[in-house]
Amino acid sequence: MEHSDEPIEDARAEIRRASDRADGETREQLLSLDEGLMELGGGDKVEADGPPKEDRVEQVEEKIVGLANEFDDDHWIQERLETARDYLDQYRQEQGVPTDGEQ
Repeated sequence: MEHSDEPIEDARAEIRRASDRADGETREQLLSLDEGLMELGGGDKVEADGPPKEDRVEQVEEKIVGLANEFDDDHWIQERLETARDYLDQYRQEQGVPTDGEQ
């Protein structure tokens, strides 16, 4: 049975909404995050010899959290990032990807 990548698409939509409102380096970081999510979702760009999926999910999640922490003064962008992280959690659960400390 094929798992849905819908949570990844939803997360990407939130990241893109945030990037529309950001500029400069922040916008670049958000677009890079969107690219990371695209690699997770589509699977096309995932290299066979790359890190395991749970590591990539974790890397993207850490970037989302890190960026969200930088937006103390812009709650709208912060909310978009937190929503994207929720979608990533949903994806993790659907895919059966372990979180920290789970084996």
